[in-house]
Amino acid sequence: MREAEFAAPLVREHSRVRGGNGENPFARDHQVFCEKAIDNLEDMIDLFWEQPFAFATFVYHRYPDQID
Repeated sequence: MREAEFAAPLVREHSRVRGGNGENPFARDHQVFCEKAIDNLEDMIDLFWEQPFAFATFVYHRYPDQID
């Protein structure tokens, strides 16, 4: 959902300025941005499965008010 939120302005500008033709508006910055976000998520999932104590410590210190 967040990727779509960041993509919306690119789609809007691409449709308005270029009439929907031309180069891919996602080919550069947006694609790299999304790939970095996916890499971060994959690292977080790996940490959860491979190092559960480290993950719990990270979450506890990052979100102390949300942990009961």
